[in-house]
Amino acid sequence: MDSLITEAMFILFFCVKHGTLGMFVHHNVSVSAVEGENVSLHCTVVEEDGIRVIQLEWTRQWSNKELKIVVFHNEQKAVYHQPGSVLETVVSPRTGKLTGSMLTLFNVTLNHSGKYICEIISFPYGSFKRVLQLQVAESSASVNMSNSSGFIKEGDEVKINCSASPPPLHYELTRSKDELFRMNSGNGKFILPPVTRNHTDLYICSPQWDSSGKNYSGLKATMEMNVNFLDPIECNVSTPLYIRAGEDTTISCNAKASQTLQYKWMRVEMVVSFSDTLSLTRITSNESGAYHLTAFFQNNHLFRNRVFYIHVLPNISRVEETSPSVRTTEHLKIFTSTGTNSWSSGATENSKASTDPLFRSSSKPKSTFTKLPSPSSRNQTALALTYSPPVPSAANASTLHIRSYHTLKDSSLTTQKNVLTEKASTKAAHVAVPIVFMLLVLLTVFLYRRYLNKKKMDMPPPFKPPPPPVKYTSVKNQDVPMTDILV
Repeated sequence: MDSLITEAMFILFFCVKHGTLGMFVHHNVSVSAVEGENVSLHCTVVEEDGIRVIQLEWTRQWSNKELKIVVFHNEQKAVYHQPGSVLETVVSPRTGKLTGSMLTLFNVTLNHSGKYICEIISFPYGSFKRVLQLQVAESSASVNMSNSSGFIKEGDEVKINCSASPPPLHYELTRSKDELFRMNSGNGKFILPPVTRNHTDLYICSPQWDSSGKNYSGLKATMEMNVNFLDPIECNVSTPLYIRAGEDTTISCNAKASQTLQYKWMRVEMVVSFSDTLSLTRITSNESGAYHLTAFFQNNHLFRNRVFYIHVLPNISRVEETSPSVRTTEHLKIFTSTGTNSWSSGATENSKASTDPLFRSSSKPKSTFTKLPSPSSRNQTALALTYSPPVPSAANASTLHIRSYHTLKDSSLTTQKNVLTEKASTKAAHVAVPIVFMLLVLLTVFLYRRYLNKKKMDMPPPFKPPPPPVKYTSVKNQDVPMTDILV
């Protein structure tokens, strides 16, 4: 009976002792990972005096079988039975003794999921086994893209950030409309030089992963980048603008921009219009001054200014001038003595003869004032003032040279205005064109006839056949006596 109690006590002591040692083994009961990641499995014993680790072994349960991965002995190198893993030994920092190991699996996939067994063989307590569960989930890879500035305008330096999970080897940035544009970055940060409106495009970020991992070639991120611009303001008139008082004027302006523009006209800190057109009717001198035009975006991030100077000129009234003209005419009359004692005028007065060679009579002069109508203009009035010298007496009748002076004063109001209307010029053109055309026709006929005459003169004379030959008949010799001939 005592022997049975002693045996039972020994078994209980052994079980308690074995269980107590088992509690000093540290390991990962369950580990979760994502495709493409690197996973480390830990298995170590707590440092204790009298325990010496001799051998380490990692296996995997696969279809009710155990596949050895790696075996390590403290006096030998590690022997690998499956690729894709690395065993690292864990040494106590205090004693320098081997306490366990860490198994690292690289770039895990769904096939790596399962149970992994860590076995530690020690002295004097023998072998300890622990089971670790690894669960690999499908990768939820993602790519994000953003820029540092929200509102982009011409001349800005733009920074584009691209990130992906799992981390790739490098990033590639391309454009949709420009096939030649291509940039590479290891950290996903891209800096564009001062941009212009031509940089407006759809930008594409393509992460490049290791070829040994899963193919993520179709995973990309896109971002639409709009570069805002605002060109200078152009108007239908230039500054300064001169306008006469009472006239109407309209100033219309426009500017090319990437967004819909708003306009504001101001004068002396007062808004006069919210349109791109400024209309002023019956302008006065009080409206002279500087007008400020501002074209801007709705958010006021971009704007342009232009100043117009308007000068109002006073009206010029029409002044009519009356310029009197005086004309003096001299008439030389020759009087010849005829022995009479009276003039045809019948008004004489005897007096002592004057010594003046022109006037030898002391008769009173006679003047006449006559208002004459002017034939040149209906607004002209001619005043004729005629001066007649005194009539000489009969006693002093001789050849006299009498000058009578006639003064004509024209008081006229003349307004000259030379206007060449379009109707007059058109009428003149209608008359001149046929005349010029007829002259050209006559000149052409004359030159053509002259050319024909010259051509006839240059031609050789017509051929005339020679006259027929003359038939000669011989004269018969007649016997004429010589005597007859001599006689």
